[in-house]
Amino acid sequence: MSNDDKDLEARLEAHAQAAEKAANNAKKFSGQAAQSKKDAQAAEKAAVEARSAALQAQEGAQAAREAAERARDEVGKARDEVGKARDEVGKARTEVLAARDDVMAAKARPMESSTSMHALGWALVDTIAMVARTDADDAIHEAADAVMRAARATDPVLAARGGAREGYEHVLTLASRFSADQELERLEAKARQLLDHAELEAEAAAGALAAARARQQAAGSKRAALDELVESRLAERGSEPHVGELRTELLGARQEVVAEALGAEESSAQAEESARRAGDALEQLQEIVREAAVLHPVSREVPINTRDDIRSLFFGRLGEAGAPSVAAPATDEAPTTPGSSTAPAGSSAPSEGAEGSPEPSDEPAAVEQPQPWYWWQPVDARGIPSGALVAGEFSERGEPFFAARIEHRGGVHMGKVWGQFGEAHVPYGGVDVVTRKYAVLMARREAPLSWVPAAGGHVPKGAVQGGHESNGAALYVARAPYGGDGTHPGKVRPGFGGANIPWGGKEVRVDPYEVLVFDAARAAELERGEPTPAVDEGPAPIMAER
Repeated sequence: MSNDDKDLEARLEAHAQAAEKAANNAKKFSGQAAQSKKDAQAAEKAAVEARSAALQAQEGAQAAREAAERARDEVGKARDEVGKARDEVGKARTEVLAARDDVMAAKARPMESSTSMHALGWALVDTIAMVARTDADDAIHEAADAVMRAARATDPVLAARGGAREGYEHVLTLASRFSADQELERLEAKARQLLDHAELEAEAAAGALAAARARQQAAGSKRAALDELVESRLAERGSEPHVGELRTELLGARQEVVAEALGAEESSAQAEESARRAGDALEQLQEIVREAAVLHPVSREVPINTRDDIRSLFFGRLGEAGAPSVAAPATDEAPTTPGSSTAPAGSSAPSEGAEGSPEPSDEPAAVEQPQPWYWWQPVDARGIPSGALVAGEFSERGEPFFAARIEHRGGVHMGKVWGQFGEAHVPYGGVDVVTRKYAVLMARREAPLSWVPAAGGHVPKGAVQGGHESNGAALYVARAPYGGDGTHPGKVRPGFGGANIPWGGKEVRVDPYEVLVFDAARAAELERGEPTPAVDEGPAPIMAER
């Protein structure tokens, strides 16, 4: 072997050893890398666990802080409660000391203490008596108001029964006369049913009203007995007051008054309800009478042809309750027969005072006035008719006022209207009632009518009656200047204290005023054709011209 081969072999051997050594090193480093990887994974896991522990520690710290806050609050509340308890103890101590002082003072003044207790007991009895009387008076006043309302509702219904029967008889007469008219037959059956129902309800209302008045009277008697009891017990002031017994006795007497008063109110409510049902039936019956009259207006036996006539029939004629007549009911035109007439304007009727009772009257005596001189005419689509009596002046517009009247709340009330197609304004219940359904006062040009000054509720002789209250008290045509814008027509009756006119949306009372008066004596002279005397008879009415 040559030297070169030997050198090459030696170098190869060296390289082989170096490669083996490198392989061993690589194997060693590979094992170290695997271990490092395991160490890294363990470190990462430890880091995650550390983070979780840190979060738990943070949450625990927050809970600890919150618990500490709550503990501080509870300690504060407990401190407050302790303070309050300390205050209560202090107050109790003060009261105990004051009570001790009172006891000591009472022991020092035994006679004075006894006298004070005696006076205190009777003062308490006085208070109980005052309360009993006041409660009883309040109950009686409420019962009186209820009875008055019931009477106002019941009386017109009772007054209308006679007229309602006449209305039904009118329908029955027409149904018998025109027996082939099935519509009349139906109206007659319905009218008979309504009349029976109205009479039953009217009787029920009258009975309930009588019961209410009896209970009201009983309440008054028991109120007088309460006064006697109070006076007899208070006369015993010299003796020891038995407050408990006296209280029971006085309040028991008060309760008897209240029970009777409540009974009067209940009966009054029943009367009002029955009267309302009767009134509804009468209104329906009235409408049937009107329908029958429209079907056969030529009936001469019972010449009813306007709604005003029918209303007058129901609420104007002298019926069982004595309701007075309505003056000059409306007709479609002025009658030409001098002898024909209706209930006279100005006929006497009981005036209505503050509580509906008649009062001494300077109301004029009844004056028989023939209808042809003036009448009330319903206004239709043609507007204010020619011949309407000018009853005032609307100076602000330069237009005349005419006297108007309407049916309202069981009565017939007067007011004013202006303009060819105006609305009627009528004073009632403190307000201005506005409606397009009304009648206007008509008169012949030569009618002996004049406006007479009056004041204080005075109604001169011959005053023209235009309507009535729901209780039948007569209302007269009046007028008065007011508001600086004209002279306004309205109504008056004894007891008003002035004329009531509509103005500014309200019912206004004006004093002095003027009343429309009809001169019956002069009318008779004119009927006989006697000349008109040359004397001043006051401002004469003016008639509307077309």
